[in-house]
Amino acid sequence: MGVSWYVKVVYEWYRECEKKGLSNCDKEAFRKFGYWRHEASHGSCYELWEKADEYFEKVGLDYRYPEYLDVNKFFCWPFKGELDYNEKACRLLKEALRYAKENINDEFLKLHAKFLIKLIETAEKLKSGIICI
Repeated sequence: MGVSWYVKVVYEWYRECEKKGLSNCDKEAFRKFGYWRHEASHGSCYELWEKADEYFEKVGLDYRYPEYLDVNKFFCWPFKGELDYNEKACRLLKEALRYAKENINDEFLKLHAKFLIKLIETAEKLKSGIICI
């Protein structure tokens, strides 16, 4: 078991689609909304969070700022939860994930960062929160 991220409004649409017993809900959600869900191991999530935290420290963002708590919710830290739509938090997360992509040697982690950026962009387009389970 690992960590799963979902764009909230798409996740809710998907669950309704499944309740109706419709087929291809996942494929249809991707077609309608774009990249909306991603999964990674806890280890991969932690490594990305470490690089993101390194970036936040570099730009002077720490626990005194509300955005710091918001961006840490994205990494399911300290617990699983939900990041409400927040333009500034989305921008910071994308910057941190780009930083991670540039400063991680592991190609698999780079792919996680790339696809999480796509997920955040979908959330921004829909002005949706992100659920982390």
